[in-house]
Amino acid sequence: MTQDKALCHNGSMTWIIAGLGNPGEEYKNTRHNVGRMMLQALVKANDAEEFSFDKKMNALVSEIKVKKDKAKLKKSIVPPINPKA
Repeated sequence: MTQDKALCHNGSMTWIIAGLGNPGEEYKNTRHNVGRMMLQALVKANDAEEFSFDKKMNALVSEIKVKKDKAKLKKSIVPPINPKA
């Protein structure tokens, strides 16, 4: 998991929390995807909206509130692997 923060116009902080993981069924529900599983748990625990595609971030994004700060939850989109490239 990585974190980055930026000051918003109203003085509160916006955190970006990226949950990393590996593509493919062989990695589903393994330690290789714990970052993405953590993001799902945060969405569920905070009754947040499901992830939706954000074109600017080129990722699946959801948002939660932590006290007065916002946290954007980011799941990176993994491009398909082209073995001939």
